[in-house]
Amino acid sequence: MPLPTPANIDRDQAAWVSWCMSIDQMKREFPNNDQRLAVCHSQFRNRNKRPTEQRAIATTIVKKIEEGYSVSAAVVIAENLA
Repeated sequence: MPLPTPANIDRDQAAWVSWCMSIDQMKREFPNNDQRLAVCHSQFRNRNKRPTEQRAIATTIVKKIEEGYSVSAAVVIAENLA
């Protein structure tokens, strides 16, 4: 299932991330709050990328957080690899 994207949603980043963190799809797919937070922030910043690129970034974020990287480091690494 595609990740939610703010492309057609009129919200600022804080409102988007709050909404993204609360939706059931994201809670199921990213039960770890840090991972979900990182993916939601990344989805906002990368809203114009293709869904496959967004998914690749999200997968890398989760992997890097599991490896012990901080949320911000995981996002930076994932977005630079994309």
